Amino acid sequence: FDPRNIRATSKRLALSTDSSYRFERGCDLEIADWASQRAAQLILETAGGQLAEGLIDAYPAKHETREVTLRHAKCDQLLGVTIAPAVYGVDKIPSTPPRGATGSNTYDASHDELAHCRGILCGLGLNEAQGQTLISEASAQLAADDYIPLLYPLSQDMNVVRPSLLPGLLDILKHNLNHKNANVALFEIGRTFSPGEASTNEQRSLAIALTGDRGSESWKSGEETGKCDIFDLKGALEAFFERLGLRGFNFNRRDEETNLFIESATLQLGKQSLGQIGQLKPLLARDYDLRDPVFLAELNLDKLLSLGRAAKSFKQLAKHPTIRRDIAMLVDDSTTHDDVTRTIKKTKPDHLESVEIFDVYRGEGIPDGKKSVAYALTFRHEERSLKDKEADKAHAKVVEALKSKLGAEIR
Repeated sequence: FDPRNIRATSKRLALSTDSSYRFERGCDLEIADWASQRAAQLILETAGGQLAEGLIDAYPAKHETREVTLRHAKCDQLLGVTIAPAVYGVDKIPSTPPRGATGSNTYDASHDELAHCRGILCGLGLNEAQGQTLISEASAQLAADDYIPLLYPLSQDMNVVRPSLLPGLLDILKHNLNHKNANVALFEIGRTFSPGEASTNEQRSLAIALTGDRGSESWKSGEETGKCDIFDLKGALEAFFERLGLRGFNFNRRDEETNLFIESATLQLGKQSLGQIGQLKPLLARDYDLRDPVFLAELNLDKLLSLGRAAKSFKQLAKHPTIRRDIAMLVDDSTTHDDVTRTIKKTKPDHLESVEIFDVYRGEGIPDGKKSVAYALTFRHEERSLKDKEADKAHAKVVEALKSKLGAEIR
């Protein structure tokens, strides 16, 4: 009747019976005597007869009853009422208003950090999801090459400790679609596990999933606002990082597909890897009954929180006007927005306040392998009104850098 032995044997033989189901959950080892007496009583009441004296029990070792010590004074102290050393009754214990918690705990700071992250993500229009820690081996293989299987799993659908949050989010997306909700924007914060040399590696992770329309139908025209794309996810991550005080990160595109993504990129801060972002493979999306493109991201939240800057700084609102200069240029189709902004920042033009892209065009009049992009450069002097000549000089410096570094052709 040892629950551990029964469960191990049942799983090893792949044989589940009514007895194994009952006894692997534990039972009273002394109940056989009580059950025998009750059976004898029923026999006497219904069929008569004479009860034999004594008890024969073939038991290899006598079970020692465990005693639990109760200190009445300590019990009274915890309950706040005096209890007589006899059966009292829970219904007689008076109810009192809950007392406020006092003091502090080392987990308070971690709780506040996670609450802050949840507040940011909900403010970005995402809904929080809660997945299972145990997933199937097939799901784990999609997101990781190495994972931790269970020795005695409850079922084949829950036989691996999750190495990633993404498989669970895909199941939640499928559940939403099956319930006629095709426009979903979710995030999950949870722990993930991977094998280590000496022990299991455990970390807090953040995963985001977007699919379907980016908003409801427009009140103006009744037309859809468009499908989510990778830039919606990228923008959400950039806003999240900004609120955490994390700057200087890069998206580095992968050249090849992965088990999960048809196109993807890693997030880097210097030499440190923060996570990954990409589009789910269409064939894999079809397996989950997902009709629209699915965009996913997963980040090492512990690392993000350790690298972010909690301190806030403020500066006076600008008093002087800005000067805007636009740049329209032809660049190679492989040139990314990050390449352009990085080139401009390395040039260090005087009084440059912001750089924003406002147009990308491919098509008639544009050579194959090229694209037309347009950027708005905003200049401002902090102490006085900026002169046009100063803005023109800084603008010309940027144009020259784009020509020499990226081979841009100014239009």
